[in-house]
Amino acid sequence: MAFVSSGLTVLRGVQSKRTCATKVTMAAEMSKSVPFLLKPKNLEGYAGNAEFDPLGISDYVDMRFLREAELKHGRICMLAAVG
Repeated sequence: MAFVSSGLTVLRGVQSKRTCATKVTMAAEMSKSVPFLLKPKNLEGYAGNAEFDPLGISDYVDMRFLREAELKHGRICMLAAVG
């Protein structure tokens, strides 16, 4: 116990002053909807582009297929809402 308490005393006396003079700039563009993720490059030119693709599905699947699937699911949901 004496070793631990003496170590704490030593650490208490040390004060660190860290200063950072460099500024970090990012070369890649960030998404508007999810600012901590990179901007998806395959969504350009599509209507309603909000730059929202957090899983990166547009990098692996053709955008035409994804668009058709979105339309199909939207129409099914509209029918389901009617009953």
